[in-house]
Amino acid sequence: MKSYSNVGAVLEYTGHTLILFDDRSFRWFSVKRFAWDGAGDEVAVLGALVGHWRYRDHYAAGDSHEEDAGNIHGPYWVVAITPVEFTPIGSEGAIGVVEEFCGLFDCPPRPEVRAQVEAVVLSWLGRSSWYRLRDLPDAIHEWGSVLWEFRELVAISHKSREVLLVVMAID
Repeated sequence: MKSYSNVGAVLEYTGHTLILFDDRSFRWFSVKRFAWDGAGDEVAVLGALVGHWRYRDHYAAGDSHEEDAGNIHGPYWVVAITPVEFTPIGSEGAIGVVEEFCGLFDCPPRPEVRAQVEAVVLSWLGRSSWYRLRDLPDAIHEWGSVLWEFRELVAISHKSREVLLVVMAID
């Protein structure tokens, strides 16, 4: 596995989980995990994440996490995404974003999907710093509207030295 270094922080990609709601809502979570060497502050970690090729993902296919999407990330041009675009939201803010997404269309996820979301995402709530990528309406690329709902959270765990990238989208 390749690692990426930026401003003292080094991240190594360790895995991916795709959670499909499979309920005709076309909702899904893409969750990427990274090991962090513990160096640098959280801004450096966010910079290393945005600079990592595994961050650049168009999310237009189930296996898109396996290839470098070049200059795009989700609906956005990568060049528009810097650590400044991430807002600290804490655990309460993160759970609010996840719960709101799960409740879209007044259609909660099936119990087995909910269990996956709890195990893969919500289990990080008490042990991490949470950030949300703000909406970037001026940075949407030509076919970015394919993802007509896009939410992104990043969790940074100092204790376990791990980073979690959580993308929630509808396509």
